[in-house]
Amino acid sequence: MVSLPRIVTVDPSGEISRIVRATFDLTERSVIQIDIPDSQEALEEIRAFMPQVVICALEIDETMRGIDLAMLTRQLHADTQVIVIASEDDADELDQAITPESSFVYLRRPLEAPVFIRALFAALDGEDARQTMSMPAIRPPKAANLGPIPKMDLTAARQVLEKLATDLSAPAMVLADRQGEILLEIGVVNFHIPDLIQSLLPATTTNVEVGSLIGGSKPATIQFFDGENYDVFVLSVGLHFFLCLIYDGAQGNRHFGSVTRFGRRGVEDLIAPLGASAFIFERPTVVPEERRRRRTATAATNEEKIQPAAVKAEEWAEPNPLPHVTTTAVEIARMEPIPDLDIDLIAGELADIPTDLDDLFDPDKLAEIANESRSGRGPLTYDEARELGILP
Repeated sequence: MVSLPRIVTVDPSGEISRIVRATFDLTERSVIQIDIPDSQEALEEIRAFMPQVVICALEIDETMRGIDLAMLTRQLHADTQVIVIASEDDADELDQAITPESSFVYLRRPLEAPVFIRALFAALDGEDARQTMSMPAIRPPKAANLGPIPKMDLTAARQVLEKLATDLSAPAMVLADRQGEILLEIGVVNFHIPDLIQSLLPATTTNVEVGSLIGGSKPATIQFFDGENYDVFVLSVGLHFFLCLIYDGAQGNRHFGSVTRFGRRGVEDLIAPLGASAFIFERPTVVPEERRRRRTATAATNEEKIQPAAVKAEEWAEPNPLPHVTTTAVEIARMEPIPDLDIDLIAGELADIPTDLDDLFDPDKLAEIANESRSGRGPLTYDEARELGILP
């Protein structure tokens, strides 16, 4: 019978005990956990049973601090690994003093779950937990900007995965979207599933980019990761989701045929309720830098308010009189009346004219007068008629 790993937690508040127990409940890994609030009792437990891992608080009691307990533990049992956890209220003078060469792992709350789990599982598996501190924590990559993610019917999707689990005999299956959110998880494995999903996120963007190069409106991929402990198949579910099939490291490569056959069929069943939205995405519109600068300059110019120029009405000044010109009034001479005017004399002279004066205003009479005056000289010409006033 294989003995279970033994873990001792030392914390008077009991918070570290709850964190460790919750970690194993989530990962479903079996261990023997001993929770002790006192430093002296913890030393007796460590001497007697040689636990694989000791997890203690930085401030334990007045007798001993967590760092002192860590060094004593390493002296008693060099193979026992120690994780010291400082609370938010503890002094931070050790944050920079602890190095990878220290004899224990030093963490501060609030804990980064991937870092803590990686160190804890490495210690349980017989590896050096201190080496995990030099490994960069897995950070979620920036998700590709492909517009909104269509909503999936998780009840129908779970039925598809349960049928796939029977057809493929996969110990664990995980369905996630391209932003790293785990939608469904079936089965159990002894490693941190969110870390795996975050690591696979770039594959979703690769699927989109390569699909646009090789042609086809519905690109589909199957990826295989061969590990010593686990083998992982990754199937794209449209452009917005992907499915992970997790096998034991010694058996995964035997399932290529079934994954290709039943896995593809299961992916089609997941895509069917989504319809065309499974392959529709919206790329952001990229404005060239030159056009952006031009648009910005134009907007800045338009924002400047042009003040209208005030137009003043023209004013006409009175001309200044010339200084050398003098104006004098001119009196018009009045003519004296003729004292001995004889009207009858004028009327007598007019009486000698044979033609009536009214005939000068009658066109017919004018024609007769003109003919009489032209007797012997031919008809009146056009120019002569105009000179006489007959024609205008």
